[in-house]
Amino acid sequence: CEQEVDVIFLNISYDLLKNDFENVKAKVLALPTNTPVMIDVKGGYGFFYSSELSDAVINTSVDNAAVDELIKAMRQKNLYLIARFPAFQDYHYGLNHVPSGIPFTGGGGALWMDDDRCYWLKPRDGGTMGYLTSIILELRGLGFNEVVFTDFCFPPTEDILYEGDKTAVLNETAEHLVYNLATETFCVSFLCNEPGFVLPEGRTRLYRDKVDASMAQSEAAAMAVPDTRINLVYLTEANDTRFDAFGVLRVGASITIGAQ
Repeated sequence: CEQEVDVIFLNISYDLLKNDFENVKAKVLALPTNTPVMIDVKGGYGFFYSSELSDAVINTSVDNAAVDELIKAMRQKNLYLIARFPAFQDYHYGLNHVPSGIPFTGGGGALWMDDDRCYWLKPRDGGTMGYLTSIILELRGLGFNEVVFTDFCFPPTEDILYEGDKTAVLNETAEHLVYNLATETFCVSFLCNEPGFVLPEGRTRLYRDKVDASMAQSEAAAMAVPDTRINLVYLTEANDTRFDAFGVLRVGASITIGAQ
């Protein structure tokens, strides 16, 4: 995270892993060394690779063995690997560790569920932090260079029971993760749109997506990041030069489902 970012990258979503894997593999094998690749490694219903963690539930809607081999191939090509997964959305961990889940206002000890029928975990909870730590350590061991937590927030609803300052808790959670898990060669980053979120000190980035180029300057000015060329990264398909004053990953080696 000490370098400015302004490069083409490959974005491998869950939908591509599930529906167009051979095309994904062909694109990966054609990439030059050091190309950043952002890949979904886990969703709300489990891991897309063959995780060996005790609490891991494997999502068999994708070919997990093939994803394992893809990760190995990407490491052999010396690509810059970015693992992406939702920070707190996890049906199975919530089901099996109810005290770590966010309760529903309806009472009865039930946990709140989102539109995907997934439970969400409490930030800064001991169980949640231990679980996230184990995932990051496993991904580091698999050769990833960076992890990006998506949906780094509380559920956007009034139907949850939670006491305390949510913004402060998110900031404490991020600080704990970066302080304990980021290294000189591994970056712990966040895709976060929450007002008041402060990027911790250390090897970390704040990612932003779906930002109109006309808003890039004003958004960057409002972000609490040490260096907007290094610690703030816009994900975009646009070649608009208004992004050039900041870190930017441009979807240049993009994949379309069904493309040859």
